[in-house]
Amino acid sequence: MNVAGVAESRRAKSAAKVLLVGWAGADFGIAREQLAAGHMPCLARIAGAGAFGLIDGCAPASSPMAWTTIATGKDPEQHGIHGFASIDEGSGRATPISGAARRTKALWNLLSEQGNHCGIVGWLGSHPAEAIHGVFVSDAFARGTSAPPLPGSVFPADREADLSDLRLAGGDVDPGLLGLFIPRLKEIDLGCDSRPARLLERLAELYTLH
Repeated sequence: MNVAGVAESRRAKSAAKVLLVGWAGADFGIAREQLAAGHMPCLARIAGAGAFGLIDGCAPASSPMAWTTIATGKDPEQHGIHGFASIDEGSGRATPISGAARRTKALWNLLSEQGNHCGIVGWLGSHPAEAIHGVFVSDAFARGTSAPPLPGSVFPADREADLSDLRLAGGDVDPGLLGLFIPRLKEIDLGCDSRPARLLERLAELYTLH
């Protein structure tokens, strides 16, 4: 290949886009059945144009630990994230796990160092948002959507105002959606059982990230 061909190849490579979607708690045994039946066309398009499969989990099972392993390619002993909380050395109190406790570089750090533009949204255990070549929206951005987002949820900070307009609260979600998750919803006394309302709040967080 001549020099021009190499340059063209590098431009084509740099223009390529990669989308990594994490689906927490997914059961691919069920998903494969739904794919075969034609009920999940969007996932079928993603799978058909890329690659997917089963990966080994971490033991003991801990979501922040597993997602950090995915992001870094390192074992928990190397990246330093072992659960949902860490102990503050000053107060001795348990605090939510922070991306600042990660001891190794993540995929977005490596890509940014190579000049690749990245967009990170809602990665578990990623708060506070990191300074990268692109936009970073931490997992804390969607928490407690009835209140303002936690400081440091967005990088660059000047994007926070625009993105905050996209945040939804539980009251913004159609309560009719609850019937998809709770078949016997009409039998529940919503004045005594707060779980459906908490589910609406959770859906609001998910739709905010969407």
